[in-house]
Amino acid sequence: MPAGTQTEPPDGARLDDEVNALVDEWRLGALWFLRRDYYPVTDADRWRVLDAIQQHCNREAFQRAARLKAWLSHRSSDGSAAP
Repeated sequence: MPAGTQTEPPDGARLDDEVNALVDEWRLGALWFLRRDYYPVTDADRWRVLDAIQQHCNREAFQRAARLKAWLSHRSSDGSAAP
């Protein structure tokens, strides 16, 4: 199954890997302004790079970024719920 097409949210490390893979796919094109060794470290960094992908890439990349942002949002809200 291609990256970004599963319907279940990936675990934390896999989610980070999927964001990094999308960055790699678009680094030489729409993300030309990123350093060659840049990968987002925090969820806020991941959100910003996914925003850039949505602004500058094609429809498929836009949709993958939207799905990853939804999973990032879900991950961040998991820690904010009161026990």
